[in-house]
Amino acid sequence: MRNVYFFLVIAALIVFPFISSAQYITPGNNLNLTLDELVNTSSGVVTFVDGAYQINSAFTLSATDTLRIDQEAIVRIASGIRPQIYGTIISDPESGYVHFTAIDTTSSSKNYKGFRFDDSPSNVFRNTIFTYGGGIQLIGTEALFEYCTFRKNGSSNVSAVITYSSCSPIIRYCSFIENARAAIGSGANVNGSPRIMYNVFIHNTTDNSNRPQINLGPGAADSIYIVGNYIEGFYTRAGGIGISNLMAIGSTKVVVRDNYVINNRFGYTQIGVNIFGHIVDNYFIDNNIENSPALGGSGVNFLTSGEGNTAIVKRNVIKGNLWGATIQGNANPQFGTEDDPGENVFYENGNSGITYALYNNTPLNVTAIGNYWGTNDPNVAEDYIFHKPDDATLGLVTYMPIKTLEPKILTFLFSASENPQLTLDVYADINHDTHTINATLPPGTDVTVLVPEIVVELGIITDPTGGQPTDFRLPVEYNVTTPHGDVAVYTVTVDVQPWDLKVTFIVLDEENNPIGDAVITFNGVTNVAGDYQFAGLSPGDYDYTVELDGFITQTGQVEIIDQDVTVTVVLEEIGQLVELKEGWSMISSYLVPEDNDLTVIFAKQTLAGNMVIMLNNAGIFWPGQNINTLKTWNPYIGYKLKMTEDDFVNFKGLEVVDKTINLNKGINYLPVLTNAAIESAVIFEQLDGQLILAFDINNNLIYWPEGGINTLLTLEPGSAYLLNLVGPASLTYPDVIDGKIKTTKLPAITTANPWSIVKTGAYHIISIYETALTGFAAEDIIGAFSSKGQCVGMVQKYDQTGNLGLVVYGNDFTTDEVDGLMQNEEIHFKVYRAATGEIEEIVPVWDNTKPNEGLFVEYGLSAISQFKAEMTSVTITDKYNFSLYPNPAAESVNIVGSFPKFVRAFIVEPTGRIVNQIELNGNFTKVDISQLKSGIYLIQLFDGDQLLFTEKMLVP
Repeated sequence: MRNVYFFLVIAALIVFPFISSAQYITPGNNLNLTLDELVNTSSGVVTFVDGAYQINSAFTLSATDTLRIDQEAIVRIASGIRPQIYGTIISDPESGYVHFTAIDTTSSSKNYKGFRFDDSPSNVFRNTIFTYGGGIQLIGTEALFEYCTFRKNGSSNVSAVITYSSCSPIIRYCSFIENARAAIGSGANVNGSPRIMYNVFIHNTTDNSNRPQINLGPGAADSIYIVGNYIEGFYTRAGGIGISNLMAIGSTKVVVRDNYVINNRFGYTQIGVNIFGHIVDNYFIDNNIENSPALGGSGVNFLTSGEGNTAIVKRNVIKGNLWGATIQGNANPQFGTEDDPGENVFYENGNSGITYALYNNTPLNVTAIGNYWGTNDPNVAEDYIFHKPDDATLGLVTYMPIKTLEPKILTFLFSASENPQLTLDVYADINHDTHTINATLPPGTDVTVLVPEIVVELGIITDPTGGQPTDFRLPVEYNVTTPHGDVAVYTVTVDVQPWDLKVTFIVLDEENNPIGDAVITFNGVTNVAGDYQFAGLSPGDYDYTVELDGFITQTGQVEIIDQDVTVTVVLEEIGQLVELKEGWSMISSYLVPEDNDLTVIFAKQTLAGNMVIMLNNAGIFWPGQNINTLKTWNPYIGYKLKMTEDDFVNFKGLEVVDKTINLNKGINYLPVLTNAAIESAVIFEQLDGQLILAFDINNNLIYWPEGGINTLLTLEPGSAYLLNLVGPASLTYPDVIDGKIKTTKLPAITTANPWSIVKTGAYHIISIYETALTGFAAEDIIGAFSSKGQCVGMVQKYDQTGNLGLVVYGNDFTTDEVDGLMQNEEIHFKVYRAATGEIEEIVPVWDNTKPNEGLFVEYGLSAISQFKAEMTSVTITDKYNFSLYPNPAAESVNIVGSFPKFVRAFIVEPTGRIVNQIELNGNFTKVDISQLKSGIYLIQLFDGDQLLFTEKMLVP
């Protein structure tokens, strides 16, 4: 026979009277008040000091008035002051916290006395901190506390941090830490049914009085809910959860669910009459810190000297307490029936070397069927239960059949909620005979950071536990242990399915008709014609090519993520493919386009933004500036254009029938109206001596009989050529070209040299006579330079006889920088001696019989008969403090600088045409430009024939 103990005495609550001496009372006429308004109206009761609000003396918030705090704030309250609230407080900052605390926090005697709420409606406290107060008293008051913190509060007002009567506050997601008395409490003679949910209670009842951290009296009509809380004790006389109805007030219903109660004097106690508890799914662990079995230490305890103290106790883990479950007086909880087993897990509960899982210290019978008692042996379970067989005056505990526990993993899964890379939960296959677990995951799953979920019977422990990231590249072992010590080791292997993704192509013509015989190369693999599917693929980027005779080859890239992909490719029938080279070039077509709208023909380039400008004598197509005076394509004119990258355009249509081209005096853009290369002599001999020059801008090839240069031997379809004529003329292309003529290109400069040039759309051609080349080696390079030392053209002598053609480039009007010679700027020359690496300045002797000499003129023609060495050179620098403003300019522009006398300014179009000439008047001249069209112009300053300065001007 064992000794019988009496277990727990719960402390009654003492409610102290409140004595007020009001110094400020709000008007009570439905005011919405802020802290700042209280500072302005309370005559010093509420002040603002050092970034914080202070309540310095008694304060009353009257009924119907509302104090609203929606910004982060600190509110300090004077010693002994207890604000009286009849109205409503809404403390809900948009960000940060509202913090109520004492002005003086040095000792509890100097703390403020807390708050008292009387019949106060609709109070809300969110993200609010309460420290160093005397507790919050709620009387007939509606209150919600969410995400609040209560720390180091005393008991000068009430004996719990929150004390309620005749009301049912909601307290959730809050923290109660190191407060002097209970965190939440109510009196023995009042009722209320609070909802205490998902809070954290840490080390409360620091005065070590006989009070649990949650210390509740009778409930109201609704149930009391204590759900999802973490309650950790530290002080030896403080319990976890206490529910009492000592004065038989009404009927108390309480739900205690999903709480974790650890390291308290006791876990849960239910004392008094007319109480029904629903105690389910909790953990009551190691509630033994007083270590005095006669005074406490139960995981759960039920005590009454009257009637009606009952409970349903299910699926709880009760471990490590001095007593597992204790039943006293006339209490009669139920721990499971035959139809509804308890499934509680009791183990490691006991004292004085004896295990006490359940102690029925009442004369009433107790049902406790279907629980685990720390053993799988019913005979041992009997030893752990104290009841009628141990003392005939006690009631019988019916506990058979018992619940047994085996070291098994019931479910092993990878959930999509814990593993974002998964879209569905993956359940592993479990073999309990071999203790192996295998999971097969979708293709591409990263197994290095998988989070498993492990389902075991309540009370079973796994090591490692589930819920933590784990690397499953190698098998992982899980030790599974029962409370009574049985162990099994499960080995988990994770496999990943291989990828087998497909890409299927649909090939269409421009009329959306299927094409069935194209050849597709995908990721370097070429299928037979008509096979449009590629399988066995993994995620990634794949290049492809679709080819078919008579159509433009299409290339692209497919991105495969985690699904099969279908790609539609439209093949465009080949007409005439014309190459568009990066930089400046000239183009033409021998076809009349089906649609001659330039915006249609060059739609791809306009969308890509890689065409800068296209022009000829008829107008300009400049997509980036939204300028289009050309409008349509004319096959009888060539076009000069600038590209930012290589591209092509596909002309589709009928071949030009009338192949006669009429040319004008001066500059012409000659197209090629044959479908194969043609000897240039066949065309040029038709011009009856009218031709001065033909120039291939694409390849720097020149036909200039008078200059002694003829490197332009063939005309290529798709290209166009610049012709300069002394008078009007016409020419006709032959209808049929037999075969293709081998073309000749100017040899590239092969010698490494220190210079580089920008090939612009403006050029001046210089013939260097053979007589001027004496003294130059084959590897030597002759360079042309601007006044500022910029290389604007170069040519290598090579091992050849005859004259050399040197193309000198002018400024590109489509760019912001100066990248070539300005109109009428002097051209300077240097030679790079490849054998020695030396650079010499050389001075040309110009042939004055040619149209131009040493000044750059767009489309100009010059010739050099001799070079002579120059020991020194002079570079004209900007020493005149020249400035031009505003720029861009619409109505007028100002020219400012320290100029010599007789300086003239020219306004020049990009084509070189002078549109205005101004004699500068002193150091400031205002020029009217209101008559100029929109576009880019050059402002050039000359002192006599010497160019002083050039600046670009934009007229919007």
